[in-house]
Parts: sequence; C-alpha cells; structure tokens
Amino acid sequence: HRNRSASPGPRRSTMDLDASAWLSPFAGDPRLKIGQTRSVPQFEITELKTDSIRFTLSDCDVSVANTLRRVMIAEVPTLAIDIVEIEENNTGIMDEFLAHRLGLIPLRFKGDIFTEMMFPHLCDCDDEDDCDTCTVWFSLNVDYDTLQQERDDYSHGTSVAVTSKHLTPEKNERVEPAHFASIEEEDAFGEDDSGITIARLQVGQKLRLRAKATKSIAKEHAKWSPVCTATYKYEPIVEINPDIANALDEEQIDEIKDSCPTEVFAKDGNGALEVADSMKCMYCEECLQTARSFRKRRDEPAAVVVRPNHNRFHFFVETDGSLTAEEVVRNAFRVILEKLGDFNQRVTQIQDNERRPDA
Repeated sequence: HRNRSASPGPRRSTMDLDASAWLSPFAGDPRLKIGQTRSVPQFEITELKTDSIRFTLSDCDVSVANTLRRVMIAEVPTLAIDIVEIEENNTGIMDEFLAHRLGLIPLRFKGDIFTEMMFPHLCDCDDEDDCDTCTVWFSLNVDYDTLQQERDDYSHGTSVAVTSKHLTPEKNERVEPAHFASIEEEDAFGEDDSGITIARLQVGQKLRLRAKATKSIAKEHAKWSPVCTATYKYEPIVEINPDIANALDEEQIDEIKDSCPTEVFAKDGNGALEVADSMKCMYCEECLQTARSFRKRRDEPAAVVVRPNHNRFHFFVETDGSLTAEEVVRNAFRVILEKLGDFNQRVTQIQDNERRPDA
C-alpha cells in the first residue's frame, strides 16, 4: 500500500552572520534600484540557541523584513517524508493517517542541505527511488512483543508506543529523525522521552513500512517548513511629554503606570513618570487611552506617546529541529540572494536585448 504523506542558556552570538556583507554585492547595483535611497540593512543577533534565535534587522523598511520572514517560513528547503509504502499494518491507525504523521516528523541532515542534497526534479539521476543525492529511504519494522521486551517496566497487555526512534535510514546515515528540537531539550527529556509518537501497538499488532524522504520547500507543503515560529515586531518608541507629565498628580501618574500590562513605565526617585523598558511594549495602547483621559482639551497632546520605529524590526525564530536556528537564517539569506541574482541576470538580459540593433 503506497501512500503520499500529506502533511544551554541565552548568549550573544559570535557566528559570522553579517547581513551587510552578504547583501553588499547588490546594494549599489542601479539595475536593481537597491541602495540608492537607503543604506544596506544591518543585522544584530541578541540571543542564539540551537532551536531559536532573536535578532534585530535595521536600516530597512517592512518589505525587506517581511521578505525575510516569509522566506524563512516557506522557501528554506528541508527534508520530509513524502511517500510511504505500507507493507503490514493492523494497528488502530489507518494507512493514510500513518503517512500523514510520518510526513510531519522533522528530519535532520548532517551537512549542508542547501548544496549537498538535490531537489528531485533537478537531480540527474535515472532512478529517483535509488539515488542518495535526492532521496532518503527509511524503514520501520516493529511488533508488540518485541517492543514490550525492550521496556524496563515489562507489562503484557498494556499498549506500547512506536516513535520516531524506530525509523531507521536504510543507506544515508547523514539523515535522522529530529526526535527533539534541540540538544538542550534532549538533555532535559531524553531519558524519559523516546521521541515523537507515531502509533501505539496493542497485543498482536505489527507495523512494517518503508518511507521515502525528499527535499522541498513549504510552498509545496507545510511539512517542509523548518520553523515553528517566525515573527517580528516594530521596535517600540515610547516617549513621555515632560511638560504635560509634570502637571499630572500622583494618582494620575500611578494610573498611567499601572495601565500598562507589561510594566513599560515606572516612577523615578522624584515620583515622576519614566520609561523603564520600551521593548516590553506590545502596542495595546492602554497607556494612551489612560493618558488621553486626563487631557483638559481634546486637541491637547497626551502625556504619553507610543509609535513604532518603521526601520527597526525585532525577530524571533524557533525551529522544529530539522535545521538549527542559525541554519534557517543563513539559508534564508541564501535564498533571497539567489532570487536577487536571478533577477539581476534577467534584467541584464532584457537590457542587452534592447540595446542590440535589429537584424
């Protein structure tokens, strides 16, 4: 039965991820209209873990930030199971559900998937099913009695879990299921957790199958997306109008301070309102509503001003374990630069054709 699968602590990074250097070849190219009105985007990493990254993208507008976010979600290639050949399955889960669950298991490639694995439609192989460059085969062969005997707390009659740790690569040892999203998570839970659950077996049940994984992107199916979360927000600018704020009484100051659910405001030693941490602002505008309620006239400015900085974006990206957070960001830049390079080449060809005299 052949089924297509549907579906340590924070630290400042020292990795060489300089967006300015990566984008500089395109920054001054007049054919791309890039770099004529603004500087090259700047990139600063504030926190880096195996499975997550926080960074700030600045000196660019929202179109650049959203391009990077969308590419990380939908165009960074990964491996995922696409075809499942069910040989024996008498479990309580039907074949189609099994294929779907297998497709959603993240697969980790030990190397540079960007260059060392090919998309099947671009590979020169004659037999896609037997090509190590574009295809990875996994096998799974388990039965109830064997799994029970492997358990420390053997108890006949209770169900046993079939997990991602039972998926075995047939030839390519550089690919393995990502049982945990990060090394830190595996260290914390690895002894008590045996990976991602695929099914549970009861007495007398067996499961035997082969699964083919290929390289693709999430534009084809979400199972190829390397991220769980890829978000950004504008850097908040929170300002206090001193002339108006100094005219407020203590009770009004406390109301503005306490109206913020994330504690952006505080009082200084003299009891005056001050901004404690503008980055905590989530644009709920509770402080604005409170400050406006104290105005004597409707056209009078409020004591507090909250607005976004349209040139600074704070990103948070969390991966599913198929790639590290560093690899996701690096490969997203590579995809963007490939697109810009292709666009540059096409524009050049069009201009060359326009300059060519008619035959």
